[in-house]
Amino acid sequence: MFLLIVSVGLTALSCQKEDYFKNTGVIAPTYNGSSLEYLKEKGYQFDSLVKIIHLAGLDDVIDSKQVTFFAPGDSSITLAVQFLNTYLKTYGKDTVSDLAQISPGVWRETLDMYIFPGKQKVEDYPQLDLQSLPSFHGQAYMSYDSARIMNIGAIYDDAAGVKYAGYRHLVLSYIPSYSAPLVNWINANVASSDIVTDNGVIHALRYTSHIFGFDVFKFVSDAQNKVSAAK
Repeated sequence: MFLLIVSVGLTALSCQKEDYFKNTGVIAPTYNGSSLEYLKEKGYQFDSLVKIIHLAGLDDVIDSKQVTFFAPGDSSITLAVQFLNTYLKTYGKDTVSDLAQISPGVWRETLDMYIFPGKQKVEDYPQLDLQSLPSFHGQAYMSYDSARIMNIGAIYDDAAGVKYAGYRHLVLSYIPSYSAPLVNWINANVASSDIVTDNGVIHALRYTSHIFGFDVFKFVSDAQNKVSAAK
């Protein structure tokens, strides 16, 4: 029943926004302002993201530190909260109606998987081929707070029948088990890459195929006992 409810929710949400994040490419190669200012300006896509950045105490990091941020869209965050609420409702617990009800620590730990030190563009990442990981596996990177190792790589698309000759796009991957680093990745594709701001680089994730936190069951497990009552 839990999976059925979530499946319906996913289908409904996938139709709520236009394909702003669906097509790959660069929408704004440079931005005169900080990464946080960029996200605030693009409020339609990132209102919830800006709020949880604040709740997590990461405003200064996104506003002034030199970081690369794989920015999840609001719909990705909504999906994760819907999973959480379905679980809470199933067990007779109060659901979340305000993002501030979830512990700041949960938000920070989850957001950390999307933030990396330094300014990295597509050209700075090694090749990734998800069908040939032993040969082209991208590279493992430590997240900003050093709380998680993630994999990042550039997929080289084919062009005119020539393998690896086409467009490159980034993939950010969650590694469930460090003891088996090439197994069962949960992948998030970048839709718009190389958005250079005054203090960093933003790669906007494709919201139609990503749920905030990658492993949504871990997110639910982390958050379920750290939800405060609505005010």
